[in-house]
Amino acid sequence: DVPEGVEFYENEGHDHLPENSRSFYKTDPPTSGPHDPRWLPPSVYEANQTRPELLVHNLEHGNIVIYFNRSGLSASDIQWLTELTNQHIGQWDGVLMVSRDDKDHPLILTAWRAVLRMKGLEKEKVLRFVDAFRGRGPENPVR
Repeated sequence: DVPEGVEFYENEGHDHLPENSRSFYKTDPPTSGPHDPRWLPPSVYEANQTRPELLVHNLEHGNIVIYFNRSGLSASDIQWLTELTNQHIGQWDGVLMVSRDDKDHPLILTAWRAVLRMKGLEKEKVLRFVDAFRGRGPENPVR
């Protein structure tokens, strides 16, 4: 059950790059494409703690990456998202949060080939997106 407003994009590939290499992605934030051979453990990250090439590998694993702008969301919104993230820490079905300075869309959810841009927290929409895509990446679907 995919929530209204999800944008779908073409698969830009699955190739592994040499470690710490950069890639150009057609979407911002990226939803597929060449990526680092490493990935990040599901958790909450500041923008400077990660790179798109790592996060794309997480998406390939079936993780959801939630980009959030601290200045565009309330403390209780961020707390709710953090609790959601901490409930899903599996390598193949995890959730990550990454801070991002996006004034137009303080909340952006990404999965492999899918993006949902939001002006604010709509809990039901977030839960539906996470349920629709988490654990369903192309590398090792577990749900």
